Amino acid sequence: MRVSAIARNLAEVARLSDEDILKKLKLLGVKIEKAEFEELCRKQWRASKVTFDLWQKRAFRSQQVKDPGSWAYACVVELWRRWLKDVPCAELIELDVFKGYEIYEDGREEEAAVLWGEALEGVVKIGRQFGVKNLKDIEFGAGTLSIYDWIKEVFEELWALALDDPKWMERRRDMAAGLIECFADAEKASKQPASARDDGFWRMAMAESVRELAEEAEFEALFEKWLSEDPTWADGWVFYADSFDETPEKCEALLKRALEHEDLDDKGAVYLCLANHYRMQGNESLAQEYDLRGKEAFSSGGFARRLGLNEENSPEDLKNSFDNILGKLLKMGPALLQEEARPKAEANTSTVQARPMPSADTEVGRKQPCPCGSGKKFKRCCGS
Repeated sequence: MRVSAIARNLAEVARLSDEDILKKLKLLGVKIEKAEFEELCRKQWRASKVTFDLWQKRAFRSQQVKDPGSWAYACVVELWRRWLKDVPCAELIELDVFKGYEIYEDGREEEAAVLWGEALEGVVKIGRQFGVKNLKDIEFGAGTLSIYDWIKEVFEELWALALDDPKWMERRRDMAAGLIECFADAEKASKQPASARDDGFWRMAMAESVRELAEEAEFEALFEKWLSEDPTWADGWVFYADSFDETPEKCEALLKRALEHEDLDDKGAVYLCLANHYRMQGNESLAQEYDLRGKEAFSSGGFARRLGLNEENSPEDLKNSFDNILGKLLKMGPALLQEEARPKAEANTSTVQARPMPSADTEVGRKQPCPCGSGKKFKRCCGS
C-alpha cells in the first residue's frame, strides 16, 4: 500500500460527513454503527488493527472500489479522529508528527511544538491506557523517522516554549515522567549501558524541567534516586554535577563520587568534565592531568563499554549498538568537518563545557546542528 495513495484517500475522506463515511464503508462491505465502532476502538490503539478486524467481518468483497483496504483504513482513521478524541491512536499521532514538521518548515515553530507536545502526550497515554511497555511497539510505520529521534526533538522544541510558559514546563516534566514510567524498564532490559539508552535522556529532560520550575529539592532527590539505582550512568553524574557550576565544591564532589564506581559506562566523560571543572577554577595542572586520563579511558575501551560492546553480546546486541553509534556519527559529521577545518582556538576557560565557538565567517542556519559539536541545533546553542 503506497503512502501517497493512503495520504490521498485520507484527504478525500476528511471532506466527507460522518454519514457519508459510514456509507462508504458499507459500500466496501463493512456495515457498522457509531456505538459499535467506538467500542471496538476503545480496545485498540492502532487504526490498522481496527481496520483489519472490520475487514475480516465484511459482508462481501467490493468490486466497485480500487484498493478497498486503503479506503477502509482512511475511513477508520478519520472517524477515530472525530469520535474518539479521548482514545489515543498511533496512526493519528504519526500524522500529527509529520504535520508538525510541515508547520515547522514554514517557520511556525511554536505551533509545531504545541502539536508535537500533544502528540507525545498521546504516546504516553498509549503506554498507560493499554499497558504498552516497549516504545518500539509504537514505532512510526512510514520508516523515514524514528520515534526515538522525534521524541528528543520534541523535548528540545518544548524547552523554548516552556521558558515562556511555566505550564508547558510542567507538561514537559510530566511527559518525561510518563515515558520513564511506561517504557524505561524495556530500555533497561536492552542490555545497553545507561548512557547509551534513551531512558537516560528522558531522565535528564525531566530533571532539567524540574529544576527550571525551581523544585531544587526534587531535582536532587531524583538524581540521588536514579544514581543509587544505576551508579554506572556516567552521563547522569556529569549532568548532575554540571548543574552545580555555581557551587564548584559540590560539582567536584559529585564527580569524585562518580569515579568511585569502577564500572562507569563512560569514565572518560567524567574525567573530561573534571578537567573542565579544574580549568575553570584556574588549576591548569589538574586540568591537564584529567584531560590525559579522559583520553586514556577513551582509547582503552571506555567508548565501547558505553555502547554495550563486550564478549557476552549477542549478534542483535552488536547490531543495535553499531546502529546507535552510526546514527550519532552521521548527525555529528557536518559539525565535525567544520570543526576540523577551523583553526584551533586557545582553551576556553570561561565555561564548564569549554566548547569551541563557531567562527564568525561560518554560515550556519538556525535549524542546523551547531558547529560546536554539542548535538543541539544552532539556535539552541551558540546561536541563542
